Amino acid sequence: MEQLPHLDLATALLVAILAIYMIAKQFVAKPVGRFSFVIMPLLALYEACESYENASVSGSQAIECAVLVGLAIVAAFIQAKNTEVFFEEGVLYTRSKIVAVVTWVVFIVLRLGMHQFIGSAGWITWLAIAVVFGARTLFLLVEHPQIGPALASRSHTRRRRC
Repeated sequence: MEQLPHLDLATALLVAILAIYMIAKQFVAKPVGRFSFVIMPLLALYEACESYENASVSGSQAIECAVLVGLAIVAAFIQAKNTEVFFEEGVLYTRSKIVAVVTWVVFIVLRLGMHQFIGSAGWITWLAIAVVFGARTLFLLVEHPQIGPALASRSHTRRRRC
């Protein structure tokens, strides 16, 4: 596997744990919040920029990146179409169906396969993760415009659970 000397292992591990956590939490109804809709795509995009090593991209990397970004958009669309958005006691919630996990598993297997056969760059993986989370956010915002105001209203307040 490719070594990224400038990538802090702790940061990469944190992002990986957060991604796994975010995938698992999709099955539980949760109030709409900024973490999965805004922070995760930005964090993955930051990692993509940090792990990008040079100003030139080889032809095989460009093709791989285009294919992976295309797959990420398809995965995000499938996830968004299989996410329930509903109000309960005046709070907007989301909950994903099993298709979301299957989509993630297929996406990860395809990515690992591409990495195995092509020997690709790490920044492409981070970019694809950013696209999945970011495009899912955009698809959900288009399909459920009430998410926008819910994100804005939850930005300053946090409900405490007793």
